[in-house]
Amino acid sequence: MQIPSGNGQNTGVDPDSSPMLKLERAKEHFHEFVAELERYGKSDPWQFSVAHEEFLRGSPGSDLVLHLKEHTPIPRRLAVVVGDLVHNLRSALDCAIVELASRCEGPVGRSPTEAEERAFQFPVTEKKADFESSINRRKLRLFLSPVEHRA
Repeated sequence: MQIPSGNGQNTGVDPDSSPMLKLERAKEHFHEFVAELERYGKSDPWQFSVAHEEFLRGSPGSDLVLHLKEHTPIPRRLAVVVGDLVHNLRSALDCAIVELASRCEGPVGRSPTEAEERAFQFPVTEKKADFESSINRRKLRLFLSPVEHRA
């Protein structure tokens, strides 16, 4: 199923594809995280106090010192929701690379086998050279069209 963009052109993105479903789920986790964070913030979780204290021994006068004390711990649920969000984003990238490889547009001219698909992961690197190396090492280049594997 091809989806037209707002300007009538075909985007080629199926909203029911695995990558899009994973992105939608990540978006739900993001909204859940924001709601949890807002609830936490409204609970007045911090105690602030300001005092004049002699900060450096031997110096005349005192310094204004701000004390911040947590009296409501950050909910552990926030970490779990963020973990789910990141996992779904990463999974969307992996699903996208498998979908691209399955288009049979690479030099091998066929879809990857199930075993080859399991080995595919979207390369996450800091440098372009490492990205290219990862694509070669995982044999992704064999299944991606020349336009798709350019970083």
